Amino acid sequence: MTDQTGIVYVATRKEHYVAEAFLSAHSAKDLMPNLPITLFTDLVDSVFCKGHCFDKVVSITTQTNYRSRWADGQLDRIKCLIESPYERTLHIDTDTRIQTMEVIGLYKKLDTIDIAMAECQMDASVSASHYGHPMFNVGVILYKKSANVVRLFDEWKTLTTSHFDLANLDEVPPVDCLPNIDDQELRRELLFMDQLSMVQLLSPEVNKLGLNFEILPESWNYRGSGKDRVFKQPIKINHHPSLRSQLGQDIIDRAARYQKSGHIEFSRKLLMALMDNAPNPNARAYISSLLQKNHISGRGQ
Repeated sequence: MTDQTGIVYVATRKEHYVAEAFLSAHSAKDLMPNLPITLFTDLVDSVFCKGHCFDKVVSITTQTNYRSRWADGQLDRIKCLIESPYERTLHIDTDTRIQTMEVIGLYKKLDTIDIAMAECQMDASVSASHYGHPMFNVGVILYKKSANVVRLFDEWKTLTTSHFDLANLDEVPPVDCLPNIDDQELRRELLFMDQLSMVQLLSPEVNKLGLNFEILPESWNYRGSGKDRVFKQPIKINHHPSLRSQLGQDIIDRAARYQKSGHIEFSRKLLMALMDNAPNPNARAYISSLLQKNHISGRGQ
């Protein structure tokens, strides 16, 4: 692979997201060590930015205009996508794991298309279930820097900002894109999702800017399935919400791998950062015991 292709992560405002990006990037490097990876973040001093998984860490300035910090982070993401150092980019949300080397073959699709995303599944997407029409999940975006893609991202940012401004009001007014949502707080929640603005511009049914696009199979952005649907395909990029609950153990496992490869001090720094953000005394005590023993026991090590 060359610097013409690469993966981009955006992780801002909380070190938790940087830690997620660290784990996801490592899952890619385990399979494809030569694939370039860039992280955009405002937390460049985080120990998780120092991992061997990132080829570039780009410092950015964020804004905090909205009552939803998560919404602010979505705007950070949109602004960074067009700043990708690669001509052909795979943008991936931080709370993911890459499970196949087939990622390398994805970039070839951009010979004939501008952009590709997987469709939201109604039983695994709050925004899609309420919107009621097909929409894309923007947690995995394959794209090239064509004029139409640049325009798409610019219009996406503008429309998302407009939605967020409405959602930030004390009284959220009815909006044309959500005609059947009478509950004000639900309207607020949906307007604070950047997928709601993307679907106005590009979806399986809408192509306002005339882009050449492809719908990726669900396996490229797997979010889980409801009780009435079973997903049996091999998962290529896992984006299941359960990944967030295993972050602590996954960091411990990755620290063990760093220790085993001789990077003992860095493995200890990872554990120290994890302990600083541990959710309860029992978790802190467990991590402390690993540090005191100077020994890390990870799964499969």
